[in-house]
Amino acid sequence: MRKNIIYSLLCAAFLFGFSACKKEENKDKEIQEKIVGKWISVKNNGIDALTNERQIQTYFSDGNCTVSISTSDIWFNKKEWTYSVDNDRILRKATDNSDTQTLHVESITDEKVVYSAMESIIYPQLASTTPMEFARVNVDFSTAILGTWEGVSFEGEETHGDANHRWEYKADGTFTYYEKAGNEWVPSTDLMNAYFVDGNYLATMWKETVEETNREWWDIETCDATTMVWTALRQRENGTRYTQKFVLKKVN
Repeated sequence: MRKNIIYSLLCAAFLFGFSACKKEENKDKEIQEKIVGKWISVKNNGIDALTNERQIQTYFSDGNCTVSISTSDIWFNKKEWTYSVDNDRILRKATDNSDTQTLHVESITDEKVVYSAMESIIYPQLASTTPMEFARVNVDFSTAILGTWEGVSFEGEETHGDANHRWEYKADGTFTYYEKAGNEWVPSTDLMNAYFVDGNYLATMWKETVEETNREWWDIETCDATTMVWTALRQRENGTRYTQKFVLKKVN
């Protein structure tokens, strides 16, 4: 009788372990299949992410990925990584060996992935112990934005004199900012103007003086041969939020 009980317990333990292994294998496969593509962060701990808090992650089926982030002190323009999947974790390693990251996948569908936590060895400011939700991005405006655009209309509080000016976006990742003097468009005397577009996200950075670096971020709602629309969710110093919408027309 006792032998039968022990045998039954061993069988149950084996079956439980086998079942757990199968679940892990299924989780691996689900993540590996669904994570391929471009994703943008849309919520932090259930709250809509500010436009200047976005991250863009692009996973390829060959085990490589890129990450774009622009904050007050980080500028990743499609930084290259390798990745692997281990149960419910995505393990990323920068190809230049500058960082190693672990993302814990809470759930994933064809259109949404939620990380329950994120660990970063070199950039602790990117780490998170609260859910981060990413949405799939099916557009890439990095080529469509090239050329010169003029501001047409602006809704919301202005940040850097956005309305009725011109921006010339170049393929080398730089831009020229123009202001109108009389009937002439005059380029700024900025010391540096840089930008990147990844998917539907635009990050800009410029220096008017040596001492100060300015940054601004936009979600590109639409961009075609004639019209581009930017939107943004901002936050004031007192914690209240507001939205902006900026319409531009292509002039060259």
